[in-house]
Amino acid sequence: MDSQITQAIEGAIQARMRPHTPPINVAVQGTTVTLTGHVANQATKDAIIQLARDTDGVIDVVDNLVIGGGHPFLDWLFPWRDPNQDLEQADRGEW
Repeated sequence: MDSQITQAIEGAIQARMRPHTPPINVAVQGTTVTLTGHVANQATKDAIIQLARDTDGVIDVVDNLVIGGGHPFLDWLFPWRDPNQDLEQADRGEW
């Protein structure tokens, strides 16, 4: 069951991520999901947490997401990328 929840959340996040954004780590233990990684802003953080909460089988979400920080390598490699947007819909309030 843990792997099914992990795959569901990771798939939903990846489907909404913009290219070249730092990955979000999803760890599942029973009905608890732990999210770890960097996000650009509060809207993105809230959207990812809500996505996890809305996944079947999830009762609790541990939020270890950090706003800012980004990924220095990606910032150097892709200077044109917008570090203030991770999820396309989150910033437009479409979630």
